[in-house]
Amino acid sequence: MKQLISLFLAPLALLLVLAGVAYADQHDRLTPLLGGIEGWEAPPAKGMSLASAQMKMISARRTYTKGDKAINLSLLVNSGPVMDSDLQESSFEDQLNRISVKQVKGFWVKTTHGKNNNSGQVLVHLASNEMANALLLATYSKMDEAEALAEIENLNWGAMKAVVASML
Repeated sequence: MKQLISLFLAPLALLLVLAGVAYADQHDRLTPLLGGIEGWEAPPAKGMSLASAQMKMISARRTYTKGDKAINLSLLVNSGPVMDSDLQESSFEDQLNRISVKQVKGFWVKTTHGKNNNSGQVLVHLASNEMANALLLATYSKMDEAEALAEIENLNWGAMKAVVASML
């Protein structure tokens, strides 16, 4: 009986290992998309891939610096739907923060800027379906949101969308 169970479980275990190996390098499709930004220094992009039957999380990240300024980029493919409320034009400003959602180059972009520390984040919605979403997230420091957005606009969002849409 043990031999029969072993004969059944061994191929199943091999299949699971091979499936994990095939999925483990999905982030390798994302890292080349985080190319250089002219005038900024950055080490090579790094990534990771995690998956189970219920979820997936694939990411690539790269940190860019120019003097005391920094932009940390993350390209993400994650399980879960995008909240539709984030995909409509809006703006808010008070003494401490400025938040806006608008379309840029045909993509929905949400910026959140902290006035006190001159830093914030830019979130670019690249693609989604009912099961997963793909985003470009930039956190920045020592600059305003317009400058940060102008720098990340130099990356090819269309190429990012093409790759991540196939991974959803």
